[in-house]
Amino acid sequence: MFPLCGTAVVVLLLPLLVVGGVLLWGTRPIADRQWSRPSHYANPGTMRNPLFPLNFIGYVCIAMGAGGAISSIWNGIHASIHGTLNILAGMSVLLGVRLGMKLCKSRIAAASA
Repeated sequence: MFPLCGTAVVVLLLPLLVVGGVLLWGTRPIADRQWSRPSHYANPGTMRNPLFPLNFIGYVCIAMGAGGAISSIWNGIHASIHGTLNILAGMSVLLGVRLGMKLCKSRIAAASA
């Protein structure tokens, strides 16, 4: 049986938690006044811009889920369910990053728009 409760938490609650984290991170005194959009060339360890590490975490979750879905060929349906939930978690984190960018429009640098 597919864990519907876990899926609902991942899909509905995780983007809201990420948005809350982005908004709280922006109030830190060491946070940059202007954020740039996440890219594949950015350093994910940059602590002054909350979008970089969260974007990296989202893509890592998607890669873990893809690996779990592929390993379901050998490990059975449980690995497939786990992989699917990891992909959903990664997509939810990326959705939360995009929603955080929409809410913090004034902090996004105009040059990268």
